[in-house]
Amino acid sequence: MEIKILDTTLRDGEQAPGVYFTTEEKFQIVNFLFDAGVSEIEAGIPFISDENFKFIKEIIEIYPYKDISTWSRLKLNDLEITKKCGVKIIHISVPVSEILYKSQIGEWNDVKARLKTCLDFAILNFSKISLGLQDIFRSNLLELEEILEIANKYQIYRIKISDTVGYALPYEVKEIISFCKTKYKGLIGFHGHNDIGLATANSLTAIESGATFIDTTVNGLGERAGNTALEEISFILNKHHNYSSNIDLKKLKPLSKYVSKASGRDLPDYKPITGEKIFLHESGIHCRELLKNPLSYQPFIPEQLGLNKTEIVIGSHTGKAVIKDSISKLGYKYNDSQLDSIIDICRSLAIKKKNFLTVSELNKIFSSELGVQNEFMQKK
Repeated sequence: MEIKILDTTLRDGEQAPGVYFTTEEKFQIVNFLFDAGVSEIEAGIPFISDENFKFIKEIIEIYPYKDISTWSRLKLNDLEITKKCGVKIIHISVPVSEILYKSQIGEWNDVKARLKTCLDFAILNFSKISLGLQDIFRSNLLELEEILEIANKYQIYRIKISDTVGYALPYEVKEIISFCKTKYKGLIGFHGHNDIGLATANSLTAIESGATFIDTTVNGLGERAGNTALEEISFILNKHHNYSSNIDLKKLKPLSKYVSKASGRDLPDYKPITGEKIFLHESGIHCRELLKNPLSYQPFIPEQLGLNKTEIVIGSHTGKAVIKDSISKLGYKYNDSQLDSIIDICRSLAIKKKNFLTVSELNKIFSSELGVQNEFMQKK
């Protein structure tokens, strides 16, 4: 089953505190995203500023045959402005939880009346309409059913299940999508936030429950704890045989690095998929097997997918097999009787550093510069 990736880095990603993309950076991000195979880009909010409006209008002119959407509140004025920038796919956010619709709009009947007014305008001015069911996991099912009935009446192209506060559990995602499928005839997407660390898991559950669109941001960038990470869900879809997407996995690392720099948000070294150090190995048992087969303790060979290559390092958990391999690769000869001493020295230094050893440090050890006299440690 092919899943479509809808990336909202330029909208929801840029809403992260302190993040601002220049127009030039936005163009570059769009180029990266389409080159990577993203199916649809949510390019921003036209009514926020003249700068946003001009960028969206221009990017639609540059990519007339690509799926580019914009986000709108449930306000007719927002839609009127959006129409002028030439967008064909409009995503209208509808608050469906009482806590949100009472603060944003008023009573429930006001929500339904405003939705119908907006849809009457939208069906005449946009090719496709997507409805974001905002804060759906805190909604009343009877009220939700009324929104789905309206969506059917207007033949809405797609609804998005929005975990607006990032607090849903996977079983709740399954339940709400199952409910929507019984009441709504169109396509279903999922928009997840990562407040309790479940954005990727919830997105996968949404797919398993029948969603065919998944919202993402590069590096999981977004407000609070962020959104479903493009690189994480893409690897899941492309590396598990039950699913597929159009994403070219080799294009994700440069995209990730660019967005990291443009957003001013450093990537954690151990971030899944794109972290700089996630393919380092030190444990003796693991490393011994990795020397035989690089897939023994890895789900894939990272360098084949444009990621940092597998690297075996020497530290406090290193075993004999790796020491022997390292000595040989650095061009030294050794005697087996020297290995225990070398291992002890390597482990002791790594413990003292509270880190793995560098090549320079290994060379010093192997050439006895740290006080170990090894007559057999001669350069080849």
